[in-house]
Amino acid sequence: MTLTLFVAAALTATWAVVRAQKVAGAESGGWARVARAPVPGELVERLTPADAEDRLARAGVRAEPCAVGRARAVGVGGGVVLGASCALVWPPAAVLAIPAGAAGAAIPSLALRRAAAARGRRIRADLPQALDLLAICVTGGMAIDRAIGALVRHTEGPLAEELGQLLRSVRTGTDRRAAYEGLIERCCVEEVRALVESLEQSEELGTPLAVALLAQSKSARDSARRSALERAAGAAPKIQLVTAVVLVPAAMLLIVATLLLQLGEQIGGAVGGAP
Repeated sequence: MTLTLFVAAALTATWAVVRAQKVAGAESGGWARVARAPVPGELVERLTPADAEDRLARAGVRAEPCAVGRARAVGVGGGVVLGASCALVWPPAAVLAIPAGAAGAAIPSLALRRAAAARGRRIRADLPQALDLLAICVTGGMAIDRAIGALVRHTEGPLAEELGQLLRSVRTGTDRRAAYEGLIERCCVEEVRALVESLEQSEELGTPLAVALLAQSKSARDSARRSALERAAGAAPKIQLVTAVVLVPAAMLLIVATLLLQLGEQIGGAVGGAP
Protein backbone atom coordinates (compact mmCIF):
# COMPACT_ATOMS: atom_id res chain seq x y z
CA MET A 1 0.00 0.00 0.00
CA THR A 2 2.80 2.41 0.89
CA LEU A 3 4.61 1.67 -2.35
CA THR A 4 1.42 2.28 -4.33
CA LEU A 5 0.88 5.66 -2.67
CA PHE A 6 4.51 6.59 -3.34
CA VAL A 7 4.25 5.71 -7.02
CA ALA A 8 0.97 7.63 -7.40
CA ALA A 9 2.36 10.71 -5.62
CA ALA A 10 5.59 10.61 -7.58
CA LEU A 11 3.76 10.35 -10.90
CA THR A 12 1.42 13.21 -9.97
CA ALA A 13 4.27 15.46 -8.86
CA THR A 14 6.32 14.62 -11.93
CA TRP A 15 3.38 15.51 -14.14
CA ALA A 16 3.00 18.84 -12.33
CA VAL A 17 6.67 19.70 -12.75
CA VAL A 18 6.70 18.69 -16.42
CA ARG A 19 3.52 20.69 -16.92
CA ALA A 20 5.14 23.74 -15.37
CA GLN A 21 8.10 23.38 -17.72
CA LYS A 22 5.86 22.86 -20.74
CA VAL A 23 3.75 25.95 -20.19
CA ALA A 24 6.96 27.91 -19.64
CA GLY A 25 7.82 27.51 -23.31
CA ALA A 26 7.72 30.27 -25.88
CA GLU A 27 4.05 29.79 -26.86
CA SER A 28 1.74 32.42 -25.44
CA GLY A 29 -1.11 29.93 -25.31
CA GLY A 30 0.61 27.91 -22.61
CA TRP A 31 1.20 31.04 -20.53
CA ALA A 32 -2.41 32.08 -21.00
CA ARG A 33 -3.51 28.74 -19.56
CA VAL A 34 -1.16 28.88 -16.61
CA ALA A 35 -2.32 32.43 -15.88
CA ARG A 36 -5.71 30.93 -15.00
CA ALA A 37 -4.25 28.44 -12.49
CA PRO A 38 -5.96 28.62 -9.08
CA VAL A 39 -3.05 30.08 -7.12
CA PRO A 40 -3.47 32.60 -4.26
CA GLY A 41 -2.78 36.13 -5.41
CA GLU A 42 -0.37 36.88 -2.57
CA LEU A 43 1.75 33.86 -3.46
CA VAL A 44 1.76 34.88 -7.12
CA GLU A 45 2.90 38.37 -6.20
CA ARG A 46 5.74 36.99 -4.07
CA LEU A 47 6.93 34.59 -6.77
CA THR A 48 6.71 37.04 -9.68
CA PRO A 49 10.18 38.52 -10.34
CA ALA A 50 10.54 42.26 -10.82
CA ASP A 51 11.78 41.83 -14.39
CA ALA A 52 9.11 39.30 -15.40
CA GLU A 53 7.82 41.53 -18.21
CA ASP A 54 11.32 41.88 -19.70
CA ARG A 55 11.90 38.12 -19.49
CA LEU A 56 8.65 37.41 -21.30
CA ALA A 57 9.45 39.99 -23.97
CA ARG A 58 12.91 38.55 -24.63
CA ALA A 59 11.38 35.07 -24.93
CA GLY A 60 8.72 36.35 -27.33
CA VAL A 61 5.86 35.47 -25.00
CA ARG A 62 2.73 37.60 -24.99
CA ALA A 63 1.42 37.15 -21.45
CA GLU A 64 0.94 39.06 -18.25
CA PRO A 65 3.92 39.17 -15.84
CA CYS A 66 1.87 37.37 -13.19
CA ALA A 67 1.95 34.26 -15.40
CA VAL A 68 5.59 33.79 -14.41
CA GLY A 69 4.63 33.81 -10.73
CA ARG A 70 1.83 31.32 -11.30
CA ALA A 71 4.12 29.00 -13.28
CA ARG A 72 6.68 29.15 -10.49
CA ALA A 73 3.94 28.36 -7.95
CA VAL A 74 2.93 25.29 -9.96
CA GLY A 75 6.57 24.21 -10.10
CA VAL A 76 6.98 24.72 -6.34
CA GLY A 77 3.89 22.63 -5.62
CA GLY A 78 4.99 19.82 -7.90
CA GLY A 79 8.51 19.79 -6.47
CA VAL A 80 7.30 19.77 -2.86
CA VAL A 81 4.87 16.92 -3.52
CA LEU A 82 7.58 14.95 -5.32
CA GLY A 83 10.07 15.45 -2.50
CA ALA A 84 7.52 14.71 0.23
CA SER A 85 6.36 11.56 -1.54
CA CYS A 86 9.80 10.07 -1.04
CA ALA A 87 9.03 10.01 2.69
CA LEU A 88 6.42 7.31 2.02
CA VAL A 89 9.28 4.92 1.29
CA TRP A 90 12.01 6.42 3.50
CA PRO A 91 10.77 8.92 6.13
CA PRO A 92 14.05 10.91 6.44
CA ALA A 93 13.74 11.73 2.72
CA ALA A 94 11.04 14.25 3.60
CA VAL A 95 13.78 16.91 3.72
CA LEU A 96 13.97 16.60 -0.07
CA ALA A 97 10.73 18.57 -0.31
CA ILE A 98 12.54 21.89 0.19
CA PRO A 99 15.20 21.53 -2.54
CA ALA A 100 12.66 19.91 -4.84
CA GLY A 101 10.32 22.89 -4.40
CA ALA A 102 13.18 25.29 -5.12
CA ALA A 103 14.05 23.35 -8.26
CA GLY A 104 10.42 23.47 -9.37
CA ALA A 105 10.37 27.24 -8.90
CA ALA A 106 13.44 27.57 -11.12
CA ILE A 107 11.95 25.63 -14.03
CA PRO A 108 9.92 28.52 -15.59
CA SER A 109 12.88 30.90 -15.37
CA LEU A 110 15.18 28.36 -17.01
CA ALA A 111 12.61 27.72 -19.73
CA LEU A 112 12.28 31.44 -20.42
CA ARG A 113 16.06 31.80 -20.59
CA ARG A 114 16.31 28.96 -23.07
CA ALA A 115 13.46 30.37 -25.16
CA ALA A 116 15.12 33.79 -25.20
CA ALA A 117 18.44 32.26 -26.27
CA ALA A 118 16.78 30.29 -29.08
CA ARG A 119 14.91 33.39 -30.20
CA GLY A 120 18.14 35.40 -30.20
CA ARG A 121 19.78 32.80 -32.43
CA ARG A 122 16.84 32.98 -34.83
CA ILE A 123 17.03 36.79 -34.94
CA ARG A 124 20.79 36.65 -35.53
CA ALA A 125 20.27 34.18 -38.39
CA ASP A 126 17.56 36.31 -40.04
CA LEU A 127 19.42 39.59 -39.69
CA PRO A 128 21.82 39.43 -42.70
CA GLN A 129 19.00 38.91 -45.21
CA ALA A 130 16.91 41.59 -43.52
CA LEU A 131 19.79 44.07 -43.74
CA ASP A 132 20.24 43.30 -47.44
CA LEU A 133 16.55 43.91 -48.10
CA LEU A 134 16.60 47.17 -46.15
CA ALA A 135 19.68 48.31 -48.07
CA ILE A 136 17.98 47.57 -51.40
CA CYS A 137 14.85 49.46 -50.39
CA VAL A 138 16.80 52.46 -49.08
CA THR A 139 18.96 52.54 -52.21
CA GLY A 140 15.77 52.61 -54.28
CA GLY A 141 14.69 55.79 -52.52
CA MET A 142 12.33 54.46 -49.86
CA ALA A 143 12.21 56.03 -46.42
CA ILE A 144 13.45 53.82 -43.63
CA ASP A 145 10.00 53.37 -42.08
CA ARG A 146 8.52 52.28 -45.41
CA ALA A 147 11.48 49.96 -45.97
CA ILE A 148 10.95 48.37 -42.56
CA GLY A 149 7.23 48.04 -43.31
CA ALA A 150 7.97 46.25 -46.59
CA LEU A 151 10.35 43.95 -44.77
CA VAL A 152 7.72 43.14 -42.15
CA ARG A 153 5.08 42.40 -44.78
CA HIS A 154 7.24 40.05 -46.83
CA THR A 155 9.16 38.17 -44.14
CA GLU A 156 8.32 36.07 -41.10
CA GLY A 157 10.00 35.27 -37.83
CA PRO A 158 10.84 37.01 -34.55
CA LEU A 159 12.90 39.76 -36.23
CA ALA A 160 9.97 40.74 -38.44
CA GLU A 161 7.67 40.71 -35.41
CA GLU A 162 9.97 43.00 -33.44
CA LEU A 163 10.41 45.41 -36.34
CA GLY A 164 6.63 45.47 -36.72
CA GLN A 165 6.33 46.30 -33.02
CA LEU A 166 8.86 49.10 -33.57
CA LEU A 167 6.76 50.62 -36.35
CA ARG A 168 3.56 50.38 -34.31
CA SER A 169 5.24 52.10 -31.37
CA VAL A 170 6.50 54.96 -33.55
CA ARG A 171 3.14 55.40 -35.28
CA THR A 172 1.27 55.54 -31.97
CA GLY A 173 3.39 58.46 -30.77
CA THR A 174 6.22 56.76 -28.90
CA ASP A 175 9.50 58.63 -29.03
CA ARG A 176 11.68 57.07 -31.71
CA ARG A 177 14.68 56.75 -29.42
CA ALA A 178 12.54 55.02 -26.78
CA ALA A 179 11.15 52.70 -29.46
CA TYR A 180 14.68 51.84 -30.54
CA GLU A 181 15.68 51.09 -26.94
CA GLY A 182 12.65 48.82 -26.60
CA LEU A 183 13.70 46.95 -29.73
CA ILE A 184 17.19 46.43 -28.31
CA GLU A 185 15.83 45.19 -24.99
CA ARG A 186 13.39 42.74 -26.57
CA CYS A 187 15.86 41.29 -29.07
CA CYS A 188 18.89 41.23 -26.75
CA VAL A 189 21.18 40.72 -29.76
CA GLU A 190 24.30 42.81 -30.27
CA GLU A 191 23.79 43.01 -34.03
CA VAL A 192 20.41 44.67 -33.48
CA ARG A 193 22.08 47.29 -31.31
CA ALA A 194 24.50 48.00 -34.17
CA LEU A 195 21.54 48.37 -36.55
CA VAL A 196 19.85 50.84 -34.22
CA GLU A 197 23.06 52.85 -33.92
CA SER A 198 23.28 53.06 -37.71
CA LEU A 199 19.67 54.22 -37.96
CA GLU A 200 20.18 56.90 -35.31
CA GLN A 201 23.42 58.07 -36.90
CA SER A 202 21.75 58.32 -40.31
CA GLU A 203 18.88 60.35 -38.87
CA GLU A 204 21.10 62.70 -36.87
CA LEU A 205 24.05 63.17 -39.25
CA GLY A 206 22.54 62.27 -42.61
CA THR A 207 25.15 59.59 -43.35
CA PRO A 208 24.38 57.11 -46.17
CA LEU A 209 22.35 54.32 -44.62
CA ALA A 210 22.61 51.76 -47.43
CA VAL A 211 26.40 51.53 -47.15
CA ALA A 212 26.19 50.97 -43.39
CA LEU A 213 23.49 48.33 -43.80
CA LEU A 214 25.51 46.38 -46.35
CA ALA A 215 28.59 46.54 -44.14
CA GLN A 216 26.59 45.27 -41.17
CA SER A 217 25.13 42.50 -43.31
CA LYS A 218 28.62 41.30 -44.23
CA SER A 219 29.70 41.56 -40.58
CA ALA A 220 26.65 39.57 -39.45
CA ARG A 221 27.39 36.82 -41.96
CA ASP A 222 31.02 36.66 -40.86
CA SER A 223 29.89 36.46 -37.24
CA ALA A 224 27.45 33.65 -38.08
CA ARG A 225 30.22 31.79 -39.91
CA ARG A 226 32.58 32.11 -36.95
CA SER A 227 29.85 30.96 -34.58
CA ALA A 228 29.18 27.89 -36.73
CA LEU A 229 32.88 27.04 -36.79
CA GLU A 230 33.10 27.42 -33.01
CA ARG A 231 30.12 25.13 -32.50
CA ALA A 232 31.65 22.58 -34.87
CA ALA A 233 34.96 22.75 -33.00
CA GLY A 234 33.15 22.31 -29.68
CA ALA A 235 31.34 19.22 -30.95
CA ALA A 236 34.54 17.18 -31.32
CA PRO A 237 35.29 16.90 -27.55
CA LYS A 238 31.66 15.96 -26.91
CA ILE A 239 31.85 13.18 -29.47
CA GLN A 240 35.10 11.95 -27.94
CA LEU A 241 33.51 12.00 -24.49
CA VAL A 242 30.57 9.91 -25.68
CA THR A 243 32.97 7.51 -27.35
CA ALA A 244 35.09 7.19 -24.22
CA VAL A 245 32.14 6.81 -21.85
CA VAL A 246 29.79 4.64 -23.90
CA LEU A 247 31.46 2.90 -26.82
CA VAL A 248 34.84 2.01 -25.29
CA PRO A 249 33.38 0.37 -22.13
CA ALA A 250 30.86 -1.53 -24.26
CA ALA A 251 33.65 -2.85 -26.52
CA MET A 252 35.76 -3.77 -23.50
CA LEU A 253 32.87 -5.67 -21.93
CA LEU A 254 32.35 -7.56 -25.16
CA ILE A 255 36.03 -8.50 -25.33
CA VAL A 256 36.12 -9.55 -21.67
CA ALA A 257 32.95 -11.63 -22.07
CA THR A 258 34.44 -13.37 -25.10
CA LEU A 259 37.66 -14.13 -23.22
CA LEU A 260 35.73 -15.46 -20.23
CA LEU A 261 33.67 -17.75 -22.47
CA GLN A 262 36.80 -19.10 -24.13
CA LEU A 263 38.50 -19.55 -20.77
CA GLY A 264 35.45 -21.36 -19.46
CA GLU A 265 35.45 -23.71 -22.42
CA GLN A 266 39.16 -24.46 -21.96
CA ILE A 267 38.78 -25.09 -18.23
CA GLY A 268 35.72 -27.24 -18.83
CA GLY A 269 37.55 -29.27 -21.46
CA ALA A 270 40.56 -29.75 -19.19
CA VAL A 271 38.39 -30.81 -16.25
CA GLY A 272 36.23 -33.08 -18.38
CA GLY A 273 39.23 -34.75 -19.99
CA ALA A 274 41.02 -35.43 -16.70
CA PRO A 275 41.14 -39.15 -15.66
